[in-house]
Amino acid sequence: MKLLLVEDDQRLAEVVRRGLEEKGYEVECVGDGQAALDAGRANEYGLVILDLMLPKLSGEEVLAGLRAAGVSTPILVLTAKDQLTDKVSILNAGADDYMTKPFAFEELHARIGVLQRRQQLPETELAYADLRIDLLSREAFRGKSTLELRPREFALLEFFLRRPEQVLSRHVISENVWGSDYAAYSNVIDVHVRNIRKKLKKPELLHSVRGAGYVLRNDS
Repeated sequence: MKLLLVEDDQRLAEVVRRGLEEKGYEVECVGDGQAALDAGRANEYGLVILDLMLPKLSGEEVLAGLRAAGVSTPILVLTAKDQLTDKVSILNAGADDYMTKPFAFEELHARIGVLQRRQQLPETELAYADLRIDLLSREAFRGKSTLELRPREFALLEFFLRRPEQVLSRHVISENVWGSDYAAYSNVIDVHVRNIRKKLKKPELLHSVRGAGYVLRNDS
């Protein structure tokens, strides 16, 4: 599993990185909040280990930015902040676990294992902004409203939700949702996207990108 370690204390980062690599993990290290946000948006990690007190962007801003972008990667916060209000705030903001410094490496390793096992549970839901779909019941929701989607519309929306903020070409959509090329050369995809847009209502989440395709993006 590949981990993103966000820590501006280079000595601590090196100790943690070396320990995790000895346990068999692949570790990428960054030392500031902006680099962490960019990396978390652009790459897929099994886990993010996030310090809160960082240069450029705080850990809280990184966490908020990743969750706003639809990144569901588990995030384990490591920080010197040890007040109950800090813990409650960061967990409510979307962190999956919280450890205070100083910490024992074996506890860190154990908590990573817990989050890893939790990830292996069957996926039941996808969400972005106020849009959510239940993969078991095949229901879709925008805020508190239920969306009445046809099977192909649900499949198309699921495909977008698995790739938020990525521009998807008609060819890619056709291959993955229709299983062939034919939809890419007709108006079938455009019609389905238009129908989904009407059901999602405002503010818009599905956007056309001229000459490129479509993207699920929250511009509000």
